[in-house]
Amino acid sequence: MFKVTFKGIPETKSFMERAPLALKTAVKTSLKQAAVLTKEEAIRNVPVRTGKLRKSIYYRVNSDEMGYTVGAKTLYASYVEYGTRYMRAQPYIRPAFLFVASNLKSAVSREIEQEIAKL
Repeated sequence: MFKVTFKGIPETKSFMERAPLALKTAVKTSLKQAAVLTKEEAIRNVPVRTGKLRKSIYYRVNSDEMGYTVGAKTLYASYVEYGTRYMRAQPYIRPAFLFVASNLKSAVSREIEQEIAKL
């Protein structure tokens, strides 16, 4: 006859109860960092004539804290980003997002590892 004994069940249960919060915290932290970096990169990319467009670039973390928005508040911001029939596009937000997004997966992974290590 076989006898199986499990040890560490209370510790494992405690870990499993805390893990979802740790994962959520890691994702929130990574997304906030990504929002800040996207804004900074957009500011570097934006064409400057008067500086008004550059000063209007902002980021906002969504209410659920699981996403973010980066934009510009001037009325002509989208004309610069996408162009018009009279003016070529000079994208500054999309390239910033793509640059940051290319590194987001590894950043989230690092944050998750750090949060799990704290448990």
